[in-house]
Amino acid sequence: MSNVTVIVPVYKDWETLSRCIESLKKYLDNKHKVLILNDMSNEWKELEEKILQEIQDFHNFFYSKNEDNLGFVKTCNRAVSELDKSDNDILLLNSDTEVTENFLEEMIKVLYANDKNGVVCPRSNNATFLSVPIRHNCNYAVTKEQSHSIYRSLKDKFVPMEEIWTGVGFAFLIRRDIIQRYGLFDEIFGKGYNEENDFCMRIRQQGYRIMKANRAYIFHYESKSFGTAKEELELKNSSILLRRYPEYWDKVKEYEKRIDPVDYFSDLLVEELYDRKRVLICILKAVEKKEAGQIIEVVDMLLNDKGKSIDLQILLIKQNNKFFKKKYSDIPIWTEKTLRGTFHIAFSFGELSEADKINLNKRAVTIIDGMQGAVINAIENQNVSKDHVEELRERWNFWMEKESLEVTNSENEIGRFIGKIKQYLYVHHIWIYIWWNRIRKYL
Repeated sequence: MSNVTVIVPVYKDWETLSRCIESLKKYLDNKHKVLILNDMSNEWKELEEKILQEIQDFHNFFYSKNEDNLGFVKTCNRAVSELDKSDNDILLLNSDTEVTENFLEEMIKVLYANDKNGVVCPRSNNATFLSVPIRHNCNYAVTKEQSHSIYRSLKDKFVPMEEIWTGVGFAFLIRRDIIQRYGLFDEIFGKGYNEENDFCMRIRQQGYRIMKANRAYIFHYESKSFGTAKEELELKNSSILLRRYPEYWDKVKEYEKRIDPVDYFSDLLVEELYDRKRVLICILKAVEKKEAGQIIEVVDMLLNDKGKSIDLQILLIKQNNKFFKKKYSDIPIWTEKTLRGTFHIAFSFGELSEADKINLNKRAVTIIDGMQGAVINAIENQNVSKDHVEELRERWNFWMEKESLEVTNSENEIGRFIGKIKQYLYVHHIWIYIWWNRIRKYL
């Protein structure tokens, strides 16, 4: 197993940096090296004193500082090219992170699982598409404790590693020989944002893969370094990225089609987030008065018997409004166009069409026929056993393939043309977007 130099560029905010250092002292094997590089904010002296005091008894921790403030990109480049003369692989680690047990061992394992694995990133509470959960229905922010609890519950259900289209720079493990061959970050990206995406696209062109280590987890706190400049930095730098790699957006869409359903539904596959099971009743064919009465009996039974343990919502076509909307005015009632969120269970009255099954595939962990006994059984016995996970993946892959074919067949020249115009404006006239965002804040 390779040795690694962990590079931690620091600017300010001792509170988060101290957590980062403490976690590295606790969970990093001392055969690995840590280089903390101070990028000279107006607080640099105070930061230096605290860092040196914190690492004084740890022989594998080293400290250095820039002569002037260089910004994140140049600081990383300097650390790799000038300060670390070893042949170690490199882990670029944000100072607003906190590592966990075996994080690096798991990342190294993925890096060396294949000669073409070039970059590896871990899971986190706050790292866009690497976050756990990736998405959720809560009307409040998931805490870092909740995220880690969900991760621990599902870690063994995730596949150990997956290829991703790009990395997320908060924790970025790179093979040393790739840096030696192709360099690190392009300094056109200035203070930061999208430099890691540019690097990933560059090495992808050389045949390397970017990987996600699902058995490694690192906490990431909200960065305080960029302040209000963050949004404009992202916009300007993403314009540069997309000018170089117009296929980047397509890679994003491809990844979304390949997402593991255990990840996609992770908020629903554990008990941590929801006090009640989210249940969706689907009435997607026109019903007559008698049939509507039978459905109402089942819904009333569910509300009476399970009302306190389920969050019941209804999906219907407009023709059925007259039977259900007035009767259940206190229950969220959706149409296919307005439906929001995902559900533990969706059950239908009557057979679903193929289009309905495609749509519900991304809405519910379990989809069943709405017979009364089946509904009660599903609510009481839904689990995340190995067999259940495999069934979920099998169903998901089948309907995602159907959806992909349907989307491809329905695409038309006008839609593709409009998409190209939007992309052109975004890439070549980024200041339109920047000024619009500035104006929006005052509207």
